[in-house]
This record gives sequence, C-alpha cells and structure tokens, in this order.
Amino acid sequence: MSKAFEKLIDKYAERRDFDRLTAFHTKRVEMLQQLQSGTYDKPHLVSEEDPVPLMAELAREIAYLEQALATRSDPAT
Repeated sequence: MSKAFEKLIDKYAERRDFDRLTAFHTKRVEMLQQLQSGTYDKPHLVSEEDPVPLMAELAREIAYLEQALATRSDPAT
C-alpha cells in the first residue's frame, strides 16, 4: 500500500468523508472478489512476478479502509 493512498484515506477520515471511504472500500472489495473468482476484467494487470501481488495489496487496502471507517462510530473523533 502506498504512502499516498494512506495519506488520502487519512485525509478523508479526518474530514469524516465516510461516503467516499465507503465507495473506496466497496470498489476494492469488488475487485478482490473478481480476482478471487477469476472474473477480473483486466487480467493483464495481474502478474505472479509482481513484488506485491495485487490480491495481497487489495487486502491491505481494505483493512486500512475498514480501520478508517471504524472511526465513524468512535466518540473520541
């Protein structure tokens, strides 16, 4: 996961832009499910030689997004 992605998600969480965070989360979950089922429409982007496999990268991004979305119900924020 890139630092730019982390900063972007952190900024949206700080602004409490949960609609945008939810949209990011939904898109990445859909993409991961497509990769797992073999229905991803851009297979040329997936390579076993990638330093960080796309599915692992998506799983990390999804976890980061879920952490940011959890602040929605955090009374301290």
